[in-house]
Amino acid sequence: MDQDTLAVRMARLEGAYEQIDRRLGTIETQLHRLVEGLATLDGAYDQMNRRMGSLEAQMTRLWYTVLGAWFTLALAMFVRRGP
Repeated sequence: MDQDTLAVRMARLEGAYEQIDRRLGTIETQLHRLVEGLATLDGAYDQMNRRMGSLEAQMTRLWYTVLGAWFTLALAMFVRRGP
């Protein structure tokens, strides 16, 4: 094999290696951004769960209040009717 041919092939391999290195660096950057985005999404999901839990508790209290009012009204109507 000729030395010039070997040098050309090595230069081509070095160029390919540099291109692969740049592409892997880009992939690494994008993966890092994705992980950061997922962490942000997890935080938003946790916050939404806390708010939904609070909303669920409020709705439960509201239903108990409404049912209690209906029961009280029905009881008052029943007692007032009397024998």
